[in-house]
Amino acid sequence: MISKFVARRRIRAKLVVLSTVVAGSALLLAGIAFWIYQSLLYVEALKRESSTIAQMLGDNSVAALTFSDRAAATEIANTLRAEPRVAKACLFGSTGAVLATYARNGEPRDCPPVTSGVTARFTAHHLLMFHPVSFNGDSLGSVYLEVDLAEMYGMWLRFGIISTFVLSLATLFAMALSSKLQRTISEPILHLASIAGQVSGSGHYSLRAVKTSDDETGQLIDQFNDMMAKIGERDRQLQRAQDELETRVQERTQSLLIEIAERKAVEQSLVNAKLAAEAANAAKSGFLANMSHELRTPLNAILGYSEMLEEDARATGNTSAVTDLQRILFAGRHLLDLVNDVLDISKIEAGALQLHLETVHSHDMTKELVATVDPLARRNGNRLEFRVDDGGFIRVDVMRFRQSLLNLLSNACKFTSNGKISLTVSRAVEGGKEMLRWDVTDTGIGISDEDMKRLFQPFSQVDSSSTRRHGGTGLGLAISKRLCSMMGGTITLASTIGVGSTFTVQMPLVDPQ
Repeated sequence: MISKFVARRRIRAKLVVLSTVVAGSALLLAGIAFWIYQSLLYVEALKRESSTIAQMLGDNSVAALTFSDRAAATEIANTLRAEPRVAKACLFGSTGAVLATYARNGEPRDCPPVTSGVTARFTAHHLLMFHPVSFNGDSLGSVYLEVDLAEMYGMWLRFGIISTFVLSLATLFAMALSSKLQRTISEPILHLASIAGQVSGSGHYSLRAVKTSDDETGQLIDQFNDMMAKIGERDRQLQRAQDELETRVQERTQSLLIEIAERKAVEQSLVNAKLAAEAANAAKSGFLANMSHELRTPLNAILGYSEMLEEDARATGNTSAVTDLQRILFAGRHLLDLVNDVLDISKIEAGALQLHLETVHSHDMTKELVATVDPLARRNGNRLEFRVDDGGFIRVDVMRFRQSLLNLLSNACKFTSNGKISLTVSRAVEGGKEMLRWDVTDTGIGISDEDMKRLFQPFSQVDSSSTRRHGGTGLGLAISKRLCSMMGGTITLASTIGVGSTFTVQMPLVDPQ
């Protein structure tokens, strides 16, 4: 509380208050210590005097106590009227019976039970004392006294009044003296604060405080003046740096404006290039779609006429013509597949491919695939294995999904000779979702890590030699991956050169209802 009060005052008031509080506190503690000391001395003296009175009363009552003379005992007890502090007394015989009592106010009072030995205790208003009476070693009885403490309380009151008066005078004297002496401390500090305020308000760091002493206050003023000198020098350096910075900022701003203009021009050219590329891509997709459509019409006619000619040649027994017509049909169908692939990839890139989703069971679709792929596997001397660990329902475009699986199986047959092709159907959990999984595994040539990075890109092949030997445009895997992705599934690849490859297709399982 005092610290908060002092903290809000000026330094002069703080010094006066602190000096006064310190002096007053010291005097107060000294007065309390003196009061405690005097009180202890008074209590001990009171005990001694009361014990002496009790002993004298007992010695004078030896004869009365010996013969149990109540009248004599009463007369002796009444001699206590000469002791104004004794409020009550009792004389007990050897049996504990009361022989005489004394009361200062004349009113009879009950005597307490007798206790053995010398005892003394204080109550709020009295000192209570028992003192035994004996003669030649024989116990004759005891004396009981009640000593009034009013005198002690009166002494305390007088001491308190005098101490308060002395403490007040001492406090006033300390306040007056400290108000004079505080100037030696407060005036240099106030002068320093005034100079600091002028510097803060005007910003003139050339102002200096006047030193009047060599004590800590003088050292503070020296340090303040030295600080002002350093601040003034730094202020001048800062001003020079600010002027240089403004010049550099202007130069940098001009440079940035030029860079921004150049960047905007580059961005605009990039936007134009992007628009041109998008237009070219749209034109390419449109061109591919139109060309694919235009090519399919004459190709279908060629295939139709070739089939009719093959049937006529078989009917007439012209075997050489049948062989040539079969080659024409094979080449035409292959060309039609390529045209269909180009048409599909162009539709996918243009976002125009429509999927017709339906819920089907995996067993039926897989059996049809095995029946279709088995002749392809045998053509290169391969063995086709089919295993179903578990099946389920999936929601797909049946034709497109079959196209994707057929592409993976035909690739496995095409790039494997005298080996094994296996198709395994099982269940798996991917990302907390239950999936149906098709693993197409072959023992073919394998694919390197570098080739796997670009395998699913359109028009990408493993290498040029494989393309020349096995044919293809590199669209099949790209189309299959994008179709599976559009249906909510994935295609992944694991392969080792010279060992073989495993393509894995995963589709989410669905409730048939």
